[in-house]
Amino acid sequence: MKPAISIDERGVLLHLTDAEGHGYAIPLKPETVLELAGTLQLAADKLKTPEGKRTLVRGALELITKLAGGKDGPED
Repeated sequence: MKPAISIDERGVLLHLTDAEGHGYAIPLKPETVLELAGTLQLAADKLKTPEGKRTLVRGALELITKLAGGKDGPED
């Protein structure tokens, strides 16, 4: 199951499910949400640079290669 976020009388909650199907609702403090938003903004800004674009493309190609080859990870 994909993570989800909800807002109710308890505040902002992050909902996760583990591999065994147990659900968890983790309260997110306002400062945590603001920190996450700031981190995402920094990541977005880095992706606008040539080095950030190269890193994104390199990572995407590695992921596609891994998925196409059916490998579990890099072999040493």
